[in-house]
Amino acid sequence: MNGSNHHPLVRPSMFSLSVALLLLGAPLAFGDSLVWKGIASPNVTITKVKDGEIFYTSGTATEVHKPLSEITKITITTEPNLTAAEDAYAKQEWTKAAAAYKLVVDKTPLVWLKNWASIRLVESANKIEPPRIDLVCTGLIPLIQADPKSAATIELVMPKADSGFLDDAIKQAKAALGLRPKPDVELPLLNLLYKLQSAKGDIAGSDETLAQVLKLDPSNKLALDAAIHKSLISIQTDFAAKQYDKVIAAVEGAEGQKFTATADQADALFLRAKSMDAKAAASTKVEDWKDVALAYLQVASNFPGDVHVGESLLRTADILEKQVKDADEAKKLYKQIATDPAF
Repeated sequence: MNGSNHHPLVRPSMFSLSVALLLLGAPLAFGDSLVWKGIASPNVTITKVKDGEIFYTSGTATEVHKPLSEITKITITTEPNLTAAEDAYAKQEWTKAAAAYKLVVDKTPLVWLKNWASIRLVESANKIEPPRIDLVCTGLIPLIQADPKSAATIELVMPKADSGFLDDAIKQAKAALGLRPKPDVELPLLNLLYKLQSAKGDIAGSDETLAQVLKLDPSNKLALDAAIHKSLISIQTDFAAKQYDKVIAAVEGAEGQKFTATADQADALFLRAKSMDAKAAASTKVEDWKDVALAYLQVASNFPGDVHVGESLLRTADILEKQVKDADEAKKLYKQIATDPAF
């Protein structure tokens, strides 16, 4: 195991409006408006949205285009729900904004506007307390269907496991999967369902979903990372059950080799050290206790800054003092702990 690796699990970042919004939609009536970088452009005719940009004319035949990521507000004379949504969004009234954007998503015939409203719906619903993951999925699923690569990177803010919003969100994801989407859409929908089931604590359901993910994509990072995490949970369960030999064998064997993330490696080695410590409890052999001290030191030396380092060093010093009877080394370690600002 290499302590220098970084945790591979992805905390998805905010996705790009300019990538997520897709094309299409008929021209709008003259008299609409938009705000670009705080500059209002009234009485425009929006002609299309293409390649992450919005195209419009304003009093002349010359077509102007701006990046959608720089557009802060759109007003359409025939879309009163959009006006209400954009106004609430600007005031950070997230519940009102989400409700209004949902109406736009449900009713507008314009494909590009449905995408715009879906993005704003996701952003607004994520900021409601408790998070309205059901409304997030109402906006996110159409985006996945329109542009799966971009939409799959959106950050999800999950409510508590017993939230009814999670139940509704799971139903939405399953319904979308029931439409037999193409693989490029099915995979991010499965990823979404897995995250929802995991937040719900549905172990059987999430395992089944992961199996479908790996069937579609054997190298899928989410599924592989989840499998690694399950291995760590299994080791933690064995430790709690005092199955110390199983813990040590797993960490030192093939299971331990799976851990590439620093945090997972540190957790695994710390559980190994604690298992060796528990096994040595009745031993009077100095060599046994030296092995335990070395196991704790491996955690401290390989993962500086990890949450287990302080406890590992303290336990090492205690073992040196009381079991190994090396007072000088114990004293040095205690002094190091006392003077190191990291502890």
